[in-house]
Amino acid sequence: HRIRDILKSRQIGATFYFSREALLRALKTGHNQIFLSASKTQAYVFREYIIAFARLVDVDLTGDPIVLGNNGAKLIFLGTNSNTAQSHNGDLYVDEIFWIPNFQVLRKVASGMASQSHLRSTYFSTPSTLAHDAYPFWSGELFNRGRASAAERVEIDVSHNALAGGLLCADGQWRQIVTIEDALKGGCTLFDIEQLKRENSADDFKNLFMCEFVDDKASVFPFEELQRCMVDTLEEWEDYAPFATNPFGSRPVWIGYDPSHRGDSAGCVVLAPPVVAGGKFRILERHQWKGMDFAPQAESIRKLT
Repeated sequence: HRIRDILKSRQIGATFYFSREALLRALKTGHNQIFLSASKTQAYVFREYIIAFARLVDVDLTGDPIVLGNNGAKLIFLGTNSNTAQSHNGDLYVDEIFWIPNFQVLRKVASGMASQSHLRSTYFSTPSTLAHDAYPFWSGELFNRGRASAAERVEIDVSHNALAGGLLCADGQWRQIVTIEDALKGGCTLFDIEQLKRENSADDFKNLFMCEFVDDKASVFPFEELQRCMVDTLEEWEDYAPFATNPFGSRPVWIGYDPSHRGDSAGCVVLAPPVVAGGKFRILERHQWKGMDFAPQAESIRKLT
């Protein structure tokens, strides 16, 4: 299928699966494989899986991008900077589309990289909110925009009943919904569903594992507004190295902690205070601790200092 769009449960191995698929496709066809995600850090997860897969047959893949020796195909890993997401050509994989800010802008430029007829695009994600910029793309609403004629417009059933087995829809997209229960039926035996139901509220379980979107119109902090404050740290913050022993060097940071209350998670953030009055605070790290006693929480905070 030229365009695939998959709504999925958390932690069922989609990134792992598509990493292997892309590597095999590059080896077979010689087509470049392009990976976009909600952040460049997340895009590098593809790279880690691909390198590990190649090592199973005693092949070491290196570089960024990775260039395959047999045919010169490139494996290219990008963040969501639209300036960099338009200058390549190849099969396109876009991960966590429902968490990417300004998705429609990004897709407009990124989809051009797979515009040739022999290339394909794959979009997959866990759900976020109904108000997210990617939802009209998923629901078919985006396809209908500007199509005044009823003959041109489409109606797409995006229910689990319609899409559990995968379906080529009237707008040309192949869609599928894969819940944690679907994954279990398909042979993924890594989960204890009853345990997950105990560890999460009913609404959280539906959102995290059953592919249900959140309607946050009445929220104090709607997700769309929070996304405006987000940046891709690997792309934007030159003074921050998230994988280093001291990610922010010797500069001062603040630690904020919010204890849990009545079953919600405790939260902890590491902030970089502004260097000038009126400047921006930056969240360098964030942690959530659910069901953890105070002593382990205190130890986790101590390790941050």
